[in-house]
Amino acid sequence: MRSYKEIVIRSLRKEYSDADRRLLIIEDLSYRISLQRSLAIIGRSGVGKSTLLHLLSGLDRPTAGSVFFDDLDIFSLRGRELANFRSQTLGFIFQAHNLLLDFSALENVALPLIVGGLRRAKAILKAEELLVQVGLADRLNHLPSRLSGGEQQRVAIARALVNMPAVVFADEPTGSLDPKTAVEVAEILLNSVKSRGAMLLAVTHNKEFAKMLDDTLEMRAGGFLQGCP
Repeated sequence: MRSYKEIVIRSLRKEYSDADRRLLIIEDLSYRISLQRSLAIIGRSGVGKSTLLHLLSGLDRPTAGSVFFDDLDIFSLRGRELANFRSQTLGFIFQAHNLLLDFSALENVALPLIVGGLRRAKAILKAEELLVQVGLADRLNHLPSRLSGGEQQRVAIARALVNMPAVVFADEPTGSLDPKTAVEVAEILLNSVKSRGAMLLAVTHNKEFAKMLDDTLEMRAGGFLQGCP
């Protein structure tokens, strides 16, 4: 696992076209994000937090501008190169879990390893180890439909970490959970990321979760980022 010191955002712009209407989400954003400390990005709904996270992680491409991991412009990578960078360097946790419904918890976590070329037996062992660590030793063979929301999110955490990423992106990881479960999942997420030497960058509306991270940025309309005390 290669480590990175910072994400450098240069003149980033993202807009969408809806019929005859142009929707500008991020306009000329430049910023440096340290990858030495965990970071929460907060802000009201609709300002583009999830869009920014998708751009920083290479899940979406900007209309203009660049995203650098140190000196690597990720959008200079094409096709398989970008996919390999994401799978080998980044983990992503979605609010809606995005688990494969016909696969067990164990299979969901092992799949990124198998797709990456690891033998199935070894992938299953690694997946089981992670699921045990996030408290799902007795749920390994359960389908997502038989898991609670908190359990599904723990599977998603394990899946994001299974490739030993340098950076984990999390989009509202506690947003769909009740307050008690949200605290439990947040603690599991932070402990799991820290134990693997990864950095966490999370979008959240949950102020208590944001306070658990080292730094906080507030995002405003147009993609403006401002540090919070």
